[in-house]
Amino acid sequence: MMLATAKKGGPKDPSILLAKLAMENEAASPGQAEAVKESISPQGTLTASRRRWSNDPSILLAKTDGAESSFTENTPLTPRVTRSMVSQADAAMTSPSIGSMSDNEEVAMLQKELQAIHQTNLADYVLLRSLRSRHLLKKTVDVMGVCTHTPPQPHRPKHGPRDYMLELVLTDFSGSSPSVSVAHIFRPHMASLPVVHAGDVVLLRQMEVVSLKGRGCGVKDKDTSAWAVFEKDDKEMLAQIKGPPVEVTQAEVDYARLLRRRWTMQDDGARARVDKATHKAIEAGKDDSK
Repeated sequence: MMLATAKKGGPKDPSILLAKLAMENEAASPGQAEAVKESISPQGTLTASRRRWSNDPSILLAKTDGAESSFTENTPLTPRVTRSMVSQADAAMTSPSIGSMSDNEEVAMLQKELQAIHQTNLADYVLLRSLRSRHLLKKTVDVMGVCTHTPPQPHRPKHGPRDYMLELVLTDFSGSSPSVSVAHIFRPHMASLPVVHAGDVVLLRQMEVVSLKGRGCGVKDKDTSAWAVFEKDDKEMLAQIKGPPVEVTQAEVDYARLLRRRWTMQDDGARARVDKATHKAIEAGKDDSK
């Protein structure tokens, strides 16, 4: 009987009261928690004990960690940055046509830059459109252009030099309308001839201006000629040099990069006109190349 009376009317175990107070304190606001302290603690004993516990550094640290963890998990401090977002940002920074200018504006900008480099740093180079000038016939010139098609395997023509001949069809966007010019390179060994594909930029030095039947004027190599190729997929712009040695200048690299970019910026109509001019030049020279 005494045990039963103690359970009903006696004071509760302080550890149980503390546990209840802890749970109530987590759910209650500061004002509610204070009210719970005053109402439950008899004679202030339990309240004082709880205040001492509430100032325990380990308890404060645990509560703080819990609050920060909850805030971090549920509250996004910064937007999530994905790999694709970074790639898109990099592309926007490296390509001026993305997000900053239209294709037509970029083409106009490229034309101005090509003209500026040619006039200031490459004044000795002859634009392909100028080859048709009669006063240049038989003269020695330097030219640079984009190869408009992948040439066939070099071969020995039946007429003319018995060396291997490589025929290139080039354009440099210097004319008001798309046009092409033909270049012939002869060498006794195929290993000395450049390897060229459509879209590559070809630098030709010390070439002779010649008249080509049905194709206007083009250029042909001489004993002093040399060449270099900037391949279309080479981001480092390292010149492919076969045959005579060539020391490429930075201005030539910059000009080749702009030409290569200008080639990729052609619209369908311009590309079709270049293809048509290329096909015409190839067909007109088939008899001479046999």
